[in-house]
Amino acid sequence: LAESSFAFDRVFDSSASTSQVYTAVAPMISSLLDGLNCTLLAFGQTSSGKTYSMLGTPDAPGIMVLAAGDVLSRVSLARRRASAGLHASIGDLTESGGSIS
Repeated sequence: LAESSFAFDRVFDSSASTSQVYTAVAPMISSLLDGLNCTLLAFGQTSSGKTYSMLGTPDAPGIMVLAAGDVLSRVSLARRRASAGLHASIGDLTESGGSIS
């Protein structure tokens, strides 16, 4: 195998809270609404908590839920000033067919 190297803007270990992770990635929401493409990747061993971190629970929302709430709040505010629309897709690379149903 050829040697590969990867660069990451930020890496969190198992001690990071959902709040700490969201605080670090929340600026992506502004970039997204400015028209940039954004990706947040949860990578880890099976059963390491990726789905929990991204989705959370009703009492402790995950990163995707917090991000969706911020996006919808900002789009709602923008609609008061001008026409605004939103298209989003969520994928799960491990799911057959590549998307969460």
